[in-house]
Amino acid sequence: MVLGALVIPGQFVASAESLLLRVLTEHNMFGELKWSKVSRSKLHVYRAFLSAYFDEIVSSGGEFHALVLECKDLNHRRFNDGDPDLGYNKFMYQLLYHRVGRPYGRYERIVADLDARNSTRNPYELGTILNAKASQELDTQPFARVAHRNSKDTRLLQLADLLSGAIAWHKNDHDSQSGASESKCDLAAYVA
Repeated sequence: MVLGALVIPGQFVASAESLLLRVLTEHNMFGELKWSKVSRSKLHVYRAFLSAYFDEIVSSGGEFHALVLECKDLNHRRFNDGDPDLGYNKFMYQLLYHRVGRPYGRYERIVADLDARNSTRNPYELGTILNAKASQELDTQPFARVAHRNSKDTRLLQLADLLSGAIAWHKNDHDSQSGASESKCDLAAYVA
């Protein structure tokens, strides 16, 4: 499993969303982009979308961080009171605090939009824990919002999904398997 965090400075979030929307409008693509939907017929759109990230968003300070987990090694019964959602929150905490909160929390208000999922845990709980730790270490509570959002409604979550998917594709050696999707192999190689 790959958990991803797309980090964009606050002053560039709106322009990044506009850029991604403009790319998709130019290609008459109005549906949701997801790693699971990568296909030969839409590969050029996915590449253009990712090119916008690498060529323009990264140059404006955008970053992507990933936490790669080996699912077969997870023991939720032992470490998370049998609750995989608690385990998920613990991993998201590690990613968000160490790759977003600690480096940017002193001078940015952080909005963490998590892809909506069926969960027994409220993301507010994660935000409270992140802010408690930041308060101890950084003397601030930088996480203004930690919330679930439907990825259909935000191109930035779709971008994070594509980057995470490409990493998972390589990590799980899908590109070396016979019958692997040529489109996903191409896109994953482009991201790498």
